[in-house]
Amino acid sequence: MPPEESQPHAHGKLNVIVLGSGERARRIAANLVRDTRSRASVCGFLDDDPADADLRLLGDRYLGRLDQLSPVAARYAIDWVIYGLPRRFLAHDSTANAIGLCETLGIDLTIPVDLFDTRAAYVVRRDVAGLPAISFSVHGRHARWQFAIKRGLDVAGALAVLLVTLPVWMIVALAIKLDSPGPIFFMQPRCGRYGRTFPFLKFRTMVTDAEARKAGLRAQNEKSGPVFKMQRDPRVTRVGRILRKYSIDELPQLLNVVAGHMSLVGPRPPVPAEVEKYELDHRGRLSMRPGITCLWQVSGRNEIEFEDWVKLDIEYVERWSLLLDLQILLATFPAVISGRGAS
Repeated sequence: MPPEESQPHAHGKLNVIVLGSGERARRIAANLVRDTRSRASVCGFLDDDPADADLRLLGDRYLGRLDQLSPVAARYAIDWVIYGLPRRFLAHDSTANAIGLCETLGIDLTIPVDLFDTRAAYVVRRDVAGLPAISFSVHGRHARWQFAIKRGLDVAGALAVLLVTLPVWMIVALAIKLDSPGPIFFMQPRCGRYGRTFPFLKFRTMVTDAEARKAGLRAQNEKSGPVFKMQRDPRVTRVGRILRKYSIDELPQLLNVVAGHMSLVGPRPPVPAEVEKYELDHRGRLSMRPGITCLWQVSGRNEIEFEDWVKLDIEYVERWSLLLDLQILLATFPAVISGRGAS
């Protein structure tokens, strides 16, 4: 968008100079001309070392070196200067001089952030200790109130389900106690946002020495990647198989939601040992608060391989919206009732 304080000339246009003469500079200029909101009239290009091919393409629109900015700005009554040079020129004295000159002349100079290739991050303008800055944020397109609503819905939804399912909790607790010796709940360190650990709660579905027996079952792991899954895990109790099939064992995680460790919707929280084996691309799934359900939960659960699971979580992080959360919650109920993909 054009500088807010600039006023268009009588012909309704803002006179613009682009710093640079290469493909990026020409693309910026072409986009400005196409965008009617910019009201931009590109007068020409300045560059210290233009390539011969660029000079042929620009013709008389090449107006000289960067140190010619002052006379060129006066000659064309320039309103706006746009940086179109490659990223490596940001640290050059000529760029600093151009910024200082624009400040002296009262002309806005804009540096488009397409200098940095990002796949999903959005540019957010903010102050850092009183200094103007830009941040590249995957969640930058969302306002704070959207996350506040998500948190409010998490707490309200979790408390409502807790009250409704209270009789189920008592029945499950009794069944676990009668089926096998050991505690009713299973608590395990899990990784939340950015890898911070928290006490993750479930109804116990395995024998009490399940973790000790895990090493002996590694060779029978049915999943690729760092996760461990077995369709017929001998450590799972009789009651545990029923609880897992219909995801009843997940109910105590509502307490994690109320405590702020988790959300109703979000990537499932991994154990620290799995995170230690993550490749760089996998860690993006840790950038949001983990949840009880997510795209993985409604897309087949344990039928999905680890890499596809991660892709679904990254897709959720990059596409997140309150509407997407609602769609996932509505899709979770039939997935839970059918028991598809559970083990």
